[in-house]
Amino acid sequence: MPTPHVITAISALTPFGTTASACSQALERGTWPSVKDIDPPLGSRCPAAFVVEHDARELLGTRNINQLDRLTRHVGIGMRSLLTTLGMEQAETRCRHLPDDRISIVLGTTGSFQSSLDYEREAIRDACYVQPSLMPNIVLNVPASHAAIRHGIRGSCITLTDGPCSAMKALAMSLTKLKCHQIDLALCGGAEEATSATALVCEALRTRHGLDASSLPVLFEGAVLVALESWTSAKKSGRLPLLGIHACLHRFAAGQPEQALSSCLDSLDTHPDFERATTAHICGPVLPILPEHLTVQHLDGTWPGRAVETGTLGSMLSLLDLALSDRHQTGEVALVIQTDLAGNAAVALVEKSRS
Repeated sequence: MPTPHVITAISALTPFGTTASACSQALERGTWPSVKDIDPPLGSRCPAAFVVEHDARELLGTRNINQLDRLTRHVGIGMRSLLTTLGMEQAETRCRHLPDDRISIVLGTTGSFQSSLDYEREAIRDACYVQPSLMPNIVLNVPASHAAIRHGIRGSCITLTDGPCSAMKALAMSLTKLKCHQIDLALCGGAEEATSATALVCEALRTRHGLDASSLPVLFEGAVLVALESWTSAKKSGRLPLLGIHACLHRFAAGQPEQALSSCLDSLDTHPDFERATTAHICGPVLPILPEHLTVQHLDGTWPGRAVETGTLGSMLSLLDLALSDRHQTGEVALVIQTDLAGNAAVALVEKSRS
């Protein structure tokens, strides 16, 4: 029996490359990109893995990119690549299969801190006049909204900014909207930027949670987006499923991610496919409360000798790896788990497609 909802396309702009296949191959080999230091406006120097060198104008298909901040460019490139993979970049072609108001964009990100910092600096420098072009980029929904306007998508456009679990929450929200028949196709995922402002926020959060802020983790940036739809819709359109989504849920327990994760696992325990899971792909703090039958793989620990802050991208990289890597067998069932120190936990029960 196929899973009711499936991922049928994936796009990735990461430090590994501009395609999902380049990212998958790098993860499969266990190789990681080079790291460069960035200087926060205050505090410690911070290492970062920037997206691979690329021509943003070419990948976005437009010359007018000067007013777009780094995060908006990442999302725009990822969204165009995703729609191209689906054969839906052109509105005329897309409307033959789906009305634009039946397509939704749901993005998870920790936000564009650099745009907010730049705006505040300008306001401090001259309180009577701030460049109007700086204003749009401080609105949290701009990256997703810009992609929707650029491609004429008229369904709901949502951005979730609730820390590292935001991308998984975006996946869960998309799944709910599909189950409720509010939409026919969800374009969802996570995106992050590595900037001096992001490094400053990372340092502040580590200090708040009592961690060593003098040695910051490697910031990882990019955008990983997926197309999620019902198995029936994919079959009707001739799109092959890459990964089935049995369930995706999230919980919150202030300052207690272990409790939040335990609640997620308790809810999944009654799912008929839960016992079939053989691996758990963890992003975030290692929490030793998983069932014994699961083999644990920790994404952040695969970078030799370096702690990595993947933000919302960690869980999306795990989904990409499960969907595209030859290391994972057809029919393999796995848990993808994302946690953070604030007390968020999100879990997806997925199955590599049999197609």
